[in-house]
Amino acid sequence: MNVPHPEDPDIMLEYDFSGPNVVRGKYAKYFVKGRTVILDEDNANRFPDSKAVNDALRALTQLADAIPAQKPKRRSRAKASA
Repeated sequence: MNVPHPEDPDIMLEYDFSGPNVVRGKYAKYFVKGRTVILDEDNANRFPDSKAVNDALRALTQLADAIPAQKPKRRSRAKASA
């Protein structure tokens, strides 16, 4: 029965996975190990594969680690006028 979820009409209350075309673990190979991160389209177009993403992130973290952390500047109190 295809009844939309009352709080989210994009999903159904129930799904039937008993059909002949159902394949268990069809996409499991994509989640073999590690984390899966979905990039926005504009970022995904810049990187051909996961190695390129990892190389760019390593370079960025090396740059960030090379910059000394700065303490936040304290705001001076406004002097009360007499």
